[in-house]
Amino acid sequence: MASRSLDLDERVANFINDHLDLPAELVMGEPSMHGSSVAYVMRPLQKYKVYFDGRKKRTFSFDIQAKCPFWLDAINILNAINELMENAKSFQLKSNNGSFQFTRAEMTHSPSFAANVTDNLDVVTGNSAGDNVFAIYIASFEVTAIITK
Repeated sequence: MASRSLDLDERVANFINDHLDLPAELVMGEPSMHGSSVAYVMRPLQKYKVYFDGRKKRTFSFDIQAKCPFWLDAINILNAINELMENAKSFQLKSNNGSFQFTRAEMTHSPSFAANVTDNLDVVTGNSAGDNVFAIYIASFEVTAIITK
């Protein structure tokens, strides 16, 4: 029997994008697009339990970065994401291919300052203009899921 690809990170990102009015779509990787952006990186943690039937209860860390022109907007975005995930129910966050069952999410690191960056590209004209400084803040939450065979 072929194993299924774990779609947990994709489903979490879609859940967040569908339920929150973010300034930009939540994407995997670094917040490298011009203007405001929200990005995540998922990492498996060493917290797991193997069941007799072959399923595993596994915990994953999601590090979310919000890049906004106003620092308070970045903090509010990250707090909204953490609140949404902590209140998510298993019937709301489901795998598209049956590879996992969502159990719970918990905030592990509240929003904290990461950097200020200059983003002076005018996204309409493509020209450099001004010195637009954006704040990048980071927060983390853990997702626990049962990974199916």
